[in-house]
Amino acid sequence: MAREVEYTASVIERTLKEKGFRPEVIDKLSRQDLKMLKDKAERYRNRLLEYVANGRSEIVGLREFYTAIALSIENAALKVDSSMFRLLLALSKAKLAPQSFVEGYLTLLSRIRDAAGYLTTLIRSVAVGGYTKEARRRIQDLAVKLSQIEEDADSDYRHALAAVVEDLGDPPQAFVLGKEAIELLEDAIDLLYNAGNYATIIALSEA
Repeated sequence: MAREVEYTASVIERTLKEKGFRPEVIDKLSRQDLKMLKDKAERYRNRLLEYVANGRSEIVGLREFYTAIALSIENAALKVDSSMFRLLLALSKAKLAPQSFVEGYLTLLSRIRDAAGYLTTLIRSVAVGGYTKEARRRIQDLAVKLSQIEEDADSDYRHALAAVVEDLGDPPQAFVLGKEAIELLEDAIDLLYNAGNYATIIALSEA
């Protein structure tokens, strides 16, 4: 699930950089890439819940944490989808996305991509097991990197919000929608960070 979020965030970021913040571009991303992400996230989450319901021994002891990871990642995917919808509506009001807002939005997307990438590696480390001293250190390093991304995203959000206030103040609808669009991206990053915390707990409790 984390890998799918990483890949989709990367596709969205690259496409917006290449083709611009145009309504038809965002609409296509929403109908194709984001729909696929949501469908996969739901399918993977349901598969995990089936494992839990069937009492799979390898996860039943920490099922609350595994479930929390799956739900956090799925909700992160839904936040990105909601953000893109707000972005589409904002552009329908503002007609043109100011460069400062574009840069802020792309920066937050890159944070999502990186956070999901670190989370993917962290979850794979949990799955592999064999917790040597080196493995524990690698897991802790990944947790620190996720924490740093979450901190950086807070700063990025403030800069993006300042851009919204400065450049999307009129019409009011564009301001509200632009603000919500970047807030939802920050929420997605927080959810990925939370999933990383749960994965770290699993890894260190099994070590």
